[in-house]
Parts: sequence; structure tokens; C-alpha cells
Amino acid sequence: MRACSTALAAAIAGMSLLAQPVSAQVVQITADQAALRVRYEKGARVVFFYSYSCPYSREEFPAFVSLARRYAPAGVTFLAFSLDDDPEILDAYLGPAVLPFDRQLIVPEGPGSLRRAFAAEGIRVPPKSGTPSTVVFDAEGHRVGAVSGTGASGQTERWLRQLGFTSE
Repeated sequence: MRACSTALAAAIAGMSLLAQPVSAQVVQITADQAALRVRYEKGARVVFFYSYSCPYSREEFPAFVSLARRYAPAGVTFLAFSLDDDPEILDAYLGPAVLPFDRQLIVPEGPGSLRRAFAAEGIRVPPKSGTPSTVVFDAEGHRVGAVSGTGASGQTERWLRQLGFTSE
């Protein structure tokens, strides 16, 4: 298994999204810690669940990064949570890119831990195979909408504009 992970990491190392050097590393957090970030982050926020092993996530990820780069300066917080198993492979996938959000990998703490942690936020966390999934909250913490699959960035941007945000 480790050899397979190392081979996969080597294969995707050349697929990094941007080429700006940065020392950022993937941070492993629990589902409860991730849910607390969603709950207590100030202002409007966009929450993105993804997996490097999901082709749809790999397709949607650059659009999410683009949205974050354009709307973060307007005051929108972007939270991206990987549902993967290996932080080293995730780090290789993300590459040396300077991302407009933290590199976070949720480490489940048993069956149902993701569901329980995010239930209070009204978020239904998808299985790894069900990513990508995006949830938008307004400045008061009310859920504006949720969308899954590729093309989610278009709907997310429409919601941000409805909230009065404009991109740079």
C-alpha cells in the first residue's frame, strides 16, 4: 500500500495547479475542528469538500481556486477540506501553489464522525466518491445553498453575487 501511495504521489507531483513556491503544508484536522472553523469563521464563507482521487474534484478544484482568488479580497472566506487518506499525496497534488485558503485534510474519527460534526451547520458531507461539494453561507451564518459536482463554481459565484459581492 505504501509503495502504491508513493508511486501515485510521484505520478501526480507534476500535476500541481500553480507554480509559485510556498512552504505551506497540509494540516490534518478532525471533523469537529473543521466544523468549528465553518461555524466560527466571520462573514460570508464558501466551504468546499474535495478529494484528489476523484476526477470530478480534480476538474472543479482550479475553478474553486479561481473563485477564491477573485472573491477573498472582497471579504469572502474560503474553506477547503480534503476527504483523502494520505496527507503526503494531497500535498503532492496541491504542489507548491500559493492557495487563497488553508490546506486542510479532515481525518475522520470513526464511522459517522463527519456527519455528526457538520450536522449543526446543516452540511451533509459527501462520501469521498461524492465530491466535489460546495456550501455557501451568508455573513450571518445562514446557509445560502449547496451544490455538488463539476460546474459548481458557476452556481457558487451566482450566490456570491446575490449576496452583494463582486469579484476583482
